[in-house]
Amino acid sequence: MITAGLALAALAAQAGGSPASAPTPNARPATAAPSTAALRALRDGARIDVNRASAGDLELLPGVGPTLAKRIVSHRATHGPFGRAEDLLQVHGIGQRTLERLAPLLEFRAVSPATNQASNIQTTPTVTPK
Repeated sequence: MITAGLALAALAAQAGGSPASAPTPNARPATAAPSTAALRALRDGARIDVNRASAGDLELLPGVGPTLAKRIVSHRATHGPFGRAEDLLQVHGIGQRTLERLAPLLEFRAVSPATNQASNIQTTPTVTPK
């Protein structure tokens, strides 16, 4: 419910927002806007792939602001893709409570090391009955 509300609010802001949302002189610069795919995923109850998400996409998650989103993206760029939710504990600012809040909203798709791009290859072997 909360994530759906956040996603809808972000969609409204992306579509033009309201006059009350005009930047103030002391406001921090905004990071990249979340992708439409991430907004739809959260709205529809799907998960966000941490290994493909932009900082703007990650900001849609509860408790993730611009600084933490940038840390996640930076850690991923430096150390490679995340394999599981617990790997996020290596990112400064993510503790056990934050991880518990985020884990149900995240997925971790395999990334090709040669291109650092998400792979469509199925990583779990399929057993075919004989």
